[in-house]
Amino acid sequence: MADKHRSWIIGLGLALPVLISGCTSCDGPGLDRCPSIAPGAMPPPAGTHVRRLETMQIDKAEADDFVVYRHEWYMGGQELGPYGKYHLQLIARRLPLVPFPVLIEAADDMTLNENRRKLVVQMLQSQGITDAEQRVVLGYPEAEGLYGEEAEQAFQQMMQGQQNQFGPGNIGPLNNNRFNNRNLFRGGLGLGSFPF
Repeated sequence: MADKHRSWIIGLGLALPVLISGCTSCDGPGLDRCPSIAPGAMPPPAGTHVRRLETMQIDKAEADDFVVYRHEWYMGGQELGPYGKYHLQLIARRLPLVPFPVLIEAADDMTLNENRRKLVVQMLQSQGITDAEQRVVLGYPEAEGLYGEEAEQAFQQMMQGQQNQFGPGNIGPLNNNRFNNRNLFRGGLGLGSFPF
């Protein structure tokens, strides 16, 4: 018992100088080892910064829903293809509820770009979007595209994970790429409701 007390006292004797000198010692000029922290200051809850980053990623993905990509134009021209028309209907339905602009992926031809922009503005105005002229812009999407090999791998991984009541690989009733009212091809993949 006396040995326990003796080892404890020796340990405290060795640790005490370290504890006392903790904030007064200096490892270099300008190094503040004991910053002033206001009384009652609390660090943010665990996960705060992660949630902020997740929110930023979600917002970027949502903004990408409002991009009209080059592949949505029929034969690279001035008319929207079948998926482009479908996509624009989705955009018109959601546009009043979000702060994002409608971005048309720019082509090399400025005349073609402006004609496409006018068409999208007219179509949105016909759907009741009164501020379409201000919200439709030309530019380049922030999302990066995939090479063919990467897209194929991503698609295969997605299909392998889709074991649901409709069977493997069948997403939603009638294979229309919707399941539980969620569009699984968000972000402009352009797959729409076309069969593979």
